[in-house]
Amino acid sequence: MCDVHRDMLRLTLEIVVKCLFSSDVSDDVDDVGASLKELVKPFASQATLGWILNNRLPTPYHFAFNATAKKIDNVVYRIIGERRASGKDEGDLLSMLLAAR
Repeated sequence: MCDVHRDMLRLTLEIVVKCLFSSDVSDDVDDVGASLKELVKPFASQATLGWILNNRLPTPYHFAFNATAKKIDNVVYRIIGERRASGKDEGDLLSMLLAAR
């Protein structure tokens, strides 16, 4: 059976990454998608006391949130490192940002 939501999320992530970084993340897209899904959950409950405390105190939730964000960071930093190492200008946002430094 086909999961259209998952397939569309996968396609969206692949397109965004291709446009911003001219990179292929098809091997990482499921993990990144799951991480993004977890990262956006707390924003639905912003400004509640629980959300404020979870994001300011060293709670298990705070550590889990940061660990999930680190998964996405790892993919992005890998892409940046590969681009820096290659020195190629792909004409994308990442190339412009690296040239601006």
